[in-house]
Amino acid sequence: QPYRAAVCPLLPPLLPLAGEHGILGAALSGAGPAVLVLVECEEKIPGASAAIRSALAGFPPTDLLVSELAAQGATFVPDLNSVIPYLST
Repeated sequence: QPYRAAVCPLLPPLLPLAGEHGILGAALSGAGPAVLVLVECEEKIPGASAAIRSALAGFPPTDLLVSELAAQGATFVPDLNSVIPYLST
């Protein structure tokens, strides 16, 4: 991540927020420039959002998108033909 900070200016001001306002950590999302911020729980989102906005005060307006983590991950399907019948043709 450190070498990508130059192309993702939002990351350095968000990294120090880890451990505050319910923020568990921040990281590049994929190759960037989006930043993923993990928050402890839904109740902490307002405080975390305010801290993020404050940390990014000198930047152009940014979008904060709230998402939930899925409780269950992907499921292995051993026979794709049973799920997607047209694959067998």
